[in-house]
Amino acid sequence: MIFNGIHGCYPDEKKYPQRYRVDITLDVSVPNAVTEDTMSATVNWADIYDITKNIIENHSYNLIETLCDVLANAILKTDARINCVHIEIAKPDIWKGNGYPSVVFDKCKEE
Repeated sequence: MIFNGIHGCYPDEKKYPQRYRVDITLDVSVPNAVTEDTMSATVNWADIYDITKNIIENHSYNLIETLCDVLANAILKTDARINCVHIEIAKPDIWKGNGYPSVVFDKCKEE
């Protein structure tokens, strides 16, 4: 997923939206999903997309790590069947063709 948002510590990062590439992997408990083959038997990825878009485009954080934590907490609350979330957020335009910074973040529900 790719969204535009204003996140960062430096003054230039706070002036204009930047692109953020977001990859999310969920660890879910959906034992009936394969046999039922219905949307109600699994996690709705449209909800995950909407949450991600809202947080990145409508909130602002200094650190990508903070952004990941806020996003992970929101996703974990979305559906009781989500056990853990793995998020990678990259800023692909920050170094203009010379690589890019990214953060990989994992969070699980507390038992």
